[in-house]
Amino acid sequence: MVVSREDYVPGCPVFFKPGEIAARLGVRLETVYKWMTSGQLGYRLWYRGKLQRTIRIVDSDALAVFIDSYFPKYEAGSNSIHVKMYDQYLASRRKGQQAALAVKLAKKAAQMGKAA
Repeated sequence: MVVSREDYVPGCPVFFKPGEIAARLGVRLETVYKWMTSGQLGYRLWYRGKLQRTIRIVDSDALAVFIDSYFPKYEAGSNSIHVKMYDQYLASRRKGQQAALAVKLAKKAAQMGKAA
C-alpha cells in the first residue's frame, strides 16, 4: 500500500503514485510519465507480488527536488497555482521537520530520565 501524507511518519519517506502527482501538479498523467522516462523525476519500481504488475512510485524527496528544479521561484504576492503548491510543499516539509525534532527530543528526554 502506498503511504499518503495523512499517514506520514517522520524519518520515513512518503510515496506518491504518478496519478497523485499529476492531480497535485495539475498536469496529465502522460506528462508525469514523460518526466520519469526522461530522468527529470526520479522514481522506484514497486513489485507488488506474484501475478500483480509492477508500478512506479516517487518518494517525497525526489518529488521535492523535481519541484524545486522544474517550477521557477516566485515573487511575493503572486497568485499562481505553482506558488500555492510550492507554499504547501514548504509547509509540509516544516511540519515533518518539527515532528521529527519533537520525536528526537522526546527520546533524548526519556534516555535522560532513565539515566537519572
